[in-house]
Amino acid sequence: MLNDYSRLRFALYTRKSSEEEDRQVLSNLSQLENLHEYANRCGFNIVEEYTDSASAHLVDNREGFKNLLRDISRGKINAILTWKADRLSRNMVEGGQVIHLLQTKQIDLIATPHAKYHPFDNTLPLTVEFGMANQFSRDLSVNVKRGMKTKAEKGGWCGVAPQGYLNDRINKTIEPDPDRFKLVRKMWDLALTKNHSLSQICSILNDKYGYRTLKRKRSGNRPLSISSLYQILTNPFYTGVVVFQGIRFRGNHKRMVSDAEFDQVQEMFDTSGRKAETNHKFAFTDMIHCDECECSITAELKVKYACPTCRLQHSSKKPKTCWRCGERIPQEAIDDGNYYTYYRCTKKKGSCSQKYMRKEKLEELLIAQLRKIQMDEDIAAWIRKWVPVVHQKTINRQGGEIDQIKKEIAHLDVRLDNLLDAYLDGVVNRTKFQKRESEYLKEKRIWNERLNNLRSKRPKWIVKLDKDLDIITEVARKFQTVKILEKKRIVRSVGSNLRLSGQTLTLELKPQFQILTKGMDISPPRLEPSLSQSQTEKLDMFELQKISWYPWLMEILTFYQNG
Repeated sequence: MLNDYSRLRFALYTRKSSEEEDRQVLSNLSQLENLHEYANRCGFNIVEEYTDSASAHLVDNREGFKNLLRDISRGKINAILTWKADRLSRNMVEGGQVIHLLQTKQIDLIATPHAKYHPFDNTLPLTVEFGMANQFSRDLSVNVKRGMKTKAEKGGWCGVAPQGYLNDRINKTIEPDPDRFKLVRKMWDLALTKNHSLSQICSILNDKYGYRTLKRKRSGNRPLSISSLYQILTNPFYTGVVVFQGIRFRGNHKRMVSDAEFDQVQEMFDTSGRKAETNHKFAFTDMIHCDECECSITAELKVKYACPTCRLQHSSKKPKTCWRCGERIPQEAIDDGNYYTYYRCTKKKGSCSQKYMRKEKLEELLIAQLRKIQMDEDIAAWIRKWVPVVHQKTINRQGGEIDQIKKEIAHLDVRLDNLLDAYLDGVVNRTKFQKRESEYLKEKRIWNERLNNLRSKRPKWIVKLDKDLDIITEVARKFQTVKILEKKRIVRSVGSNLRLSGQTLTLELKPQFQILTKGMDISPPRLEPSLSQSQTEKLDMFELQKISWYPWLMEILTFYQNG
């Protein structure tokens, strides 16, 4: 046995899920003892040991397993010894990696005390074992969530009891903590006075009353932190409520505060955390990005006004005392000041050299972009005139198809009449009549559906084209006359991905407007055909002569036909 495995460099891998704790069948230590005994009996050469205490159901969740794969790729390891195959993986991604390494002979053997897997073996049993482990984890997750929901519906709490309560592991309930329940209630009383900040409440509880969190296996027995206090004062659990997946249930535990008291404390947090209200609306704050650092462009409102007494310039948006003359500046003076809107990069990703830009300058850049794509009314009228003419051949073909369908429907009507006459004359029995009638009616229904489809498709693309031409012929002019929020809608109607770089603004047009603006510099021919030619005849001449605008017209037609 020793000679058979002497060339193999084994990795001993053990794993237990951290959440399983005492319920784990074999702990890592127990697995190691059994596997070392088995390795000595078989003569395995153990080169390295890898251990994880994390779930294998999640991908890329185990450091030991990642180190194992790394050493296999480097050639340090070419065999694995583990207690059971599902120790290696409970998800199909990492299970597939292990099977791939085995099939490509980067792993020469996967051994367990119960089975061995070689590269030349059928990998189906190993695949099935990984699949069963993965399905077990999925089923377990579903069952646990269902059980937790049922428990919550009945008023039970799933998880570690909040501060001031204890988990009764025997009865599976939540009970008041005799050492901390009254102290946590004291926190609420201090908050309800609205005379103490969170840090002051923490100091009172920790220093005056000696509050310490519940001692647990790896945590606890520490003073209360501000973040923990905030979690307590915003947790509806203390009102006797259990929240599970966003749904509230009436809990079975003893409530600590009333609903009215809880609401009063929340009002305190709402007041301190509410964003400043403003009457000013910024049109382009959520649609422009900095071309240098990819951050969003934000806006700020600035104001300049003079002190009514000494004429010293100020920029504060709130009334204050002038530092030169000592007079209080009234709100009326601020309201009558000169307001300016500046756009700038948020610089959330670090330093950025882009500077502030006045709203007026930004709108000038936008108008310049929109003027580039604004189409002349004559060109739009020319497109409206000639795109349907270019489409005439297709229309004619569809018209012929419609005529053919109408003939088929008329033919079926004749056959139905003849069938009815044959039935009334006794030539065809009732069963045969009903069968044939059903077949004819089904075929007629299919032809009618095709006819309706052809008729309904005709105007749709033309309506869309007309709508887009209306937009592109007025886009710049309309932008300059509408209100702030309407400006945003106009810009978004023609494009997106606005990027600001220095004094340059770029706009990515929507596909239809990219096509419509391609040929705006081409001089179109006369709108009307000559007296000696029909529109279709003139179109054939244009196509034959390869007129420069013809491919553009065909591209417009193809785009709108295809939706």
